[in-house]
Amino acid sequence: MAHDEDMDDLVSEDAEQAALWQALEELVQLGQQAPTEALARFASLPEEVQCLVDFQLVQAGLLRASGEPHTARKLLEALIAIDRDEADAHHLLGDVLEELGEFARAREHFLETLRIDALASAQRDNEELEQILDVTLEHLRNTIEELPEAWRERLQGVPLLVQRLPSEDMVRSGLDPRALGLFEGPLHADTEGLDSAPLPTRIVLFAENLALDFPDPDDFEEQVRITVLHELGHFFGLDEDDMVRLGLD
Repeated sequence: MAHDEDMDDLVSEDAEQAALWQALEELVQLGQQAPTEALARFASLPEEVQCLVDFQLVQAGLLRASGEPHTARKLLEALIAIDRDEADAHHLLGDVLEELGEFARAREHFLETLRIDALASAQRDNEELEQILDVTLEHLRNTIEELPEAWRERLQGVPLLVQRLPSEDMVRSGLDPRALGLFEGPLHADTEGLDSAPLPTRIVLFAENLALDFPDPDDFEEQVRITVLHELGHFFGLDEDDMVRLGLD
């Protein structure tokens, strides 16, 4: 009998967790279109739900999107004071501080994000990680192979690289620690078409950031394609309309 009661408790807990994640997802989706409305919905949630870290992170994002970066900053700083290893809070606070023009402080929090993410990375199974790296490189190469011939010819000799996460030097130089990719080289200037557009000196994808944001294998593959094509489009001097026309949006 006690066993049956334990099973009922587990089922109840699972249902409660599922309901919380559903509410969180709905809040995030609403916030993408109507952050002020999403904030009002957040305020209607039970207090014990509002106090959950995941919900407070969403609240901070909604505050920022609603034009309240200072309030978002205070909330995120309070979360970090409770848990210095809350990587998502550091990352979002870095974004908020950049918006407020405090770039040196923002970089400090981006470096903390990288430090914490790297610690988590070190705990991953090496075989699993090698598989993620291999699959990312395979998708990258396949994407390059699908490019128009003129693009492929211009990219001959450009290194295609995959690494786990951005390096500390990259983040110190201004790269988002959770960037999906990096295309180094001269920035696109005012050019007249493909022949005069600049070339990247190397293309780097960050496998663990991609895997974290896109756990579904099909979504992962598609995001590699989007990341590569969109950035290359800019390097080759295409604007947003060009990329839509060529199916590279």
